[in-house]
Amino acid sequence: MTLTYIMVPLINAFIGWISIWLLHKCLFYPHTSKKILGFTFQGIIWAKLPDIQKALQDYASSEIINLEDIEQKITNPKHMDAIMPMAEEQIDHFLRNKLKEVFPMIGMFIGDKTIDQLKEVFMAELKILFPAALKMYVDGMKRNINVTEMVNDKITQTLVSKIIPAVESNTWPSLRKIALITAFFGFCIGVVEVLTLVLIS
Repeated sequence: MTLTYIMVPLINAFIGWISIWLLHKCLFYPHTSKKILGFTFQGIIWAKLPDIQKALQDYASSEIINLEDIEQKITNPKHMDAIMPMAEEQIDHFLRNKLKEVFPMIGMFIGDKTIDQLKEVFMAELKILFPAALKMYVDGMKRNINVTEMVNDKITQTLVSKIIPAVESNTWPSLRKIALITAFFGFCIGVVEVLTLVLIS
């Protein structure tokens, strides 16, 4: 009877510990599907990997890599205004220097007033051309780049090679603390059970 009294708290503590240990194993092992006695076993995280990929893929393709948002941002008038000073500087350099180098005869007849007029015309055309050209570029990206497939490949590689192994290696230290707490409570419950048996008997 004395051995029974000793074993009850120890068994309860062991059950508490082994339950958390089994939880960890069920989450991550085995990595691949295995059949044992007609039953299929696989770690919950790995079994749910396609669902996790799909959720992340949908989020990334709609929220992170959204070509419509990219188009709106790069064709935003504020961004165009930020580019214009650099474009104007390049046009001015071309009209005052490069044009004279390539066409010396034309350069002889172009003065500052003409250069300013030409620059004004070019800048007006660029303000129309830039947004249209950028929109055309983004439209080409939409047709030629499969964002969903690209994101899916990256997510799959990252999940399998980095994220899940990192989560797996860092989960057990946290669960081990829970296992110790569970074992302690199991032991305490076992002691209560033994005391109850003693009082009843």
